[in-house]
Amino acid sequence: MTKARLFRLWLVLGSVFMILLIIVYWDSAGAAHFYLHTSFSRPHTGPPLPTPGPDRDRELTADSDVDEFLDKFLSAGVKQSDLPRKETEQPPAPGSMEESVRGYDWSPRDARRSPDQGRQQAERRSVLRGFCANSSLAFPTKERAFDDIPNSELSHLIVDDRHGAIYCYVPKVACTNWKRVMIVLSGSLLHRGAPYRDPLRIPREHVHNASAHLTFNKFWRRYGKLSRHLMKVKLKKYTKFLFVR
Repeated sequence: MTKARLFRLWLVLGSVFMILLIIVYWDSAGAAHFYLHTSFSRPHTGPPLPTPGPDRDRELTADSDVDEFLDKFLSAGVKQSDLPRKETEQPPAPGSMEESVRGYDWSPRDARRSPDQGRQQAERRSVLRGFCANSSLAFPTKERAFDDIPNSELSHLIVDDRHGAIYCYVPKVACTNWKRVMIVLSGSLLHRGAPYRDPLRIPREHVHNASAHLTFNKFWRRYGKLSRHLMKVKLKKYTKFLFVR
């Protein structure tokens, strides 16, 4: 028991002595040269350099020894295996698990192959028609013709006469932001006397306000008996789009 206690006591005293030795050495020599190894320190402006001589050569030799020791001391805690990893670090490959989960393409924009837009849109329309023609999705108003739909049920068709576009908005499919885009395109909402130019600056309470959009259910007030005829003409001539999920 006595030997074990003496061993622990000598171990503690030795550790304290080594720590004090490091502190004393660092205060006397290390702090004076630490700014040479850091990129964030301010430039050191000292007195003019003395003329070369034997004493100056000895000082330079001592400084180089101190610098060499500090280089080894500061780099001792850095694992060599970590250095090449930082230099060769690259974004994940296009087929990685992270990309497939987040749906983000890490490849450069120039490396992406642009698909045939016409073929892609045709496939999307085919999928949408297939689901709409599914007999299991039957409801009373499914087979109605356009003339049988009352004006009160045509509020989801937003019309932009300036650009010849009709947007059929579906709730919960980014309809808020697309309504903002339609407001900017049509210039139907003013802010301090001028139309909005940035969709994201339009307050949310104005986006869903029916007075900010020209919809098919307002045609009968504006055009009277010609409303249905104009609806059919615009549906035939304008660019129509919607988003589903």
